[in-house]
Amino acid sequence: MLSWSSGKDSAWALQLLRRDPEVELAGLFTTVNREFDRVAMHAVRRSLLEAQAKSAGLPLSTIPLPYPCPNVAYEAAMAEFVKQAKQDGVTHFAFGDLYLEDVRRYRAQKLAGTGIEPLFPLWGLPTRALAREMVGAGLRAVITCVDPKQAPREWAGRPFDIEFLDALPEGVDFCGEYEEFHTFAYDGSMFRQPVIVTVGEIIERDGRLLIARRGHDGLLPDLWEFPGGKVEPGESHSQALARELAEELGVEAQIGELVGFGEHEHSGIRVRLFGYRAVLVKGEPALSVHQELRWAAPSELSHFLFAPADRSIVEAIQGVHE
Repeated sequence: MLSWSSGKDSAWALQLLRRDPEVELAGLFTTVNREFDRVAMHAVRRSLLEAQAKSAGLPLSTIPLPYPCPNVAYEAAMAEFVKQAKQDGVTHFAFGDLYLEDVRRYRAQKLAGTGIEPLFPLWGLPTRALAREMVGAGLRAVITCVDPKQAPREWAGRPFDIEFLDALPEGVDFCGEYEEFHTFAYDGSMFRQPVIVTVGEIIERDGRLLIARRGHDGLLPDLWEFPGGKVEPGESHSQALARELAEELGVEAQIGELVGFGEHEHSGIRVRLFGYRAVLVKGEPALSVHQELRWAAPSELSHFLFAPADRSIVEAIQGVHE
């Protein structure tokens, strides 16, 4: 089984393990903060985590942790999971660690005597070259959170790409091994299907959200969606959102956190939608490519027939407002 953080290192470890003819992957496992229902450390929502596992074609096991989580609670939860995995026939746990000796030593110590051996497929790879190899091979990821003591807050939401790597200051590891930043991987050959990445804006005003109804013609006619569109080559998610909102609605908005993640397969192509919170800063939404715009409360969204990828975003929104 592969320890899955939802980030680029885990995704690349998956890539390498799948190349190894002697490895049979039994699944992914992840620790999840029970109170916030997010991946521990990376702060990625469970819905995004589950979508990743589905796209990777592997079963996902989640290990709930309390918040705050003392080390004794973490070790107890992991010990129980290791025991169950052994009973299920798992022989190895793989980790995406790069070069921190104390982390590797800790993992080996905790697995000693359990019958499960640790694997470190990325161990010792130079991070400068590794990061560029990941990006060059088509791995796509976005920065989900940063340590403000080590990196600027503005990095959150940026794509992990060559431009980002070229701008890294001295002292910051290219793969964020010292937890300067964490990522969410959403595309690459480690995932099983071709992907078209789209972004949607969850614009809120007075407790209501802006939704738009697609036209009568074209793909998915008459269904509702969150305004947005396709991410063009070379665009970051925020750049694509800014362009799409200007073109579709004639407005400008301040982009916020990633709320949800949805997928839909059409003609053998998987469309992947990222939904971001946003606040209008200029202009009033106007009809252009849609046939109707409406402001709806989160509790009312289930009354509208949404496009397939947007339905997961609706579920994420309603889960937050429950």
